[in-house]
Amino acid sequence: MIVAVHPTNPNIVYAAGLDAFGTDNGGTSWEQISRWDAERTQPEFVHADHHIIVFNPLNPSTVYSGNDGGVYRSYNGGSAWQHLNNGLAITQFYYGAVHPTLFRLYGGCQDNGTIASDNSPNWVEIIGGDGGATEVDYNDPNFVYGEYTNFCFYKSTDGGANFTKSMNGIPVGPGIFDGTTDRTLFITPFIMDPNNPNILIGGTFRVWKTTDQAASWNPISGDLTGDGTGTEGASISALAIAKGNSDVIYVATTGGKVQVTTDGGTNWTLRESGLPQAYATRIAIEPNDPATAYVSFSGFSDGNKVFKTTNYGATWTNISGNLPNIPVNSLLVVPTRNDAIFAGTDLGVFTTTDGGTTWFRDGLSLPNVAVFDMDYRASDDRIFAHTHGRGVYSSPAGPTSVKETASNPGTFTLMQNYPNPFNPSTKVRFTLPASGEVNIKVFDAQGKEVAVLLNQSMNPGTFEVEWNGTDRAGNKLSSGVYFCRLTSGNTQKTIKMILNK
Repeated sequence: MIVAVHPTNPNIVYAAGLDAFGTDNGGTSWEQISRWDAERTQPEFVHADHHIIVFNPLNPSTVYSGNDGGVYRSYNGGSAWQHLNNGLAITQFYYGAVHPTLFRLYGGCQDNGTIASDNSPNWVEIIGGDGGATEVDYNDPNFVYGEYTNFCFYKSTDGGANFTKSMNGIPVGPGIFDGTTDRTLFITPFIMDPNNPNILIGGTFRVWKTTDQAASWNPISGDLTGDGTGTEGASISALAIAKGNSDVIYVATTGGKVQVTTDGGTNWTLRESGLPQAYATRIAIEPNDPATAYVSFSGFSDGNKVFKTTNYGATWTNISGNLPNIPVNSLLVVPTRNDAIFAGTDLGVFTTTDGGTTWFRDGLSLPNVAVFDMDYRASDDRIFAHTHGRGVYSSPAGPTSVKETASNPGTFTLMQNYPNPFNPSTKVRFTLPASGEVNIKVFDAQGKEVAVLLNQSMNPGTFEVEWNGTDRAGNKLSSGVYFCRLTSGNTQKTIKMILNK
């Protein structure tokens, strides 16, 4: 509950929680001034869960509300409201998914449903309430999967235009929006098999599996949490299926236990030796080696962030290195970067290229925000970071276009791109006299950042990177003047490039 008092008339008071109420007689009587359940086109609609109400001190009839839906304003003391969220990228994503080839994004959000976007700032709600995990069929993207709370599972066969509840076989409550009666997290994890998109698994206190695109579900385990009974105790918090071998499944819990099966769920083995008793957030399996996997942990236990196994979890090695003492929310390994592990933390993405001895902050264009989920798209070798508060960001997966041409240079240099003018691509050569984090960005003539060509830790040397004239989303840019800026430490160099189509 929050309370706001008129700056000049103490009899006018607003109080808000789920909805907002107002009094003009010091509390003798109250009137509801906002409704979260009204149609969004109605003047009384304001998103649920108010966190702050502020009067304009110069014109107190103007009132602002900050809530789970963003910012709303009323010019007439609450009789009518309008949202002020255009361009305000503050969505809190729990999970996300991407179309296999098109720039179409999906995401499950805190109190803002499951939403979708076609390469624009305008997102459309496709499932209401609190959104959760999302998946898109990588062979037939007409099949889209999402959920409401407590594993209330939904399926679309038309690209997200329409959804039907698909929980046949899972114990479920009587209401249309009820999820499972299993003990489970508020936002239940589920994933798609990387080898067969018809197969999905989800985790409550046990593992549920569908092999027919969610037409039916069956349990493939008993209680894997090891410390729960009934509605109390731990739940499954992360799952992973090995690329190339669907029989290998790793499961982690809110109590820090890891269970592994190598026969598709017939037998499970507890694999917790060397792991902390903490909330496990994500599991990532090396694409070419199902015996090698990583598990991340939330919380503030210094040094207990990321662990690695090379023997199906029989033993675990701490590879937290110099990661800061903040929660690690997500992990990602990609086939084009067998030297790298990406960790989504409460302060953005950190990357290691030496097995976890050292981690460096990746994505200098990312704000200091929690990254709850990361996805990889093979068609254009891109990583998508779904943040809990600042929307979605994407970046090339790694330095696949960086070529080292010489070693041990003497000066920090950014050479003129060649060819210049160029169409459709150009190469930029630079030299580094010392190791450090290196960032190369491209800006248009108005100073707007349009592309990030490089963002990683590098050793001394002379290197070459290629730019294909596209923006961060992969869209082709128009002809014109662009500026390429190289940054390493406190040193910067800039060159002018001309794209001439």
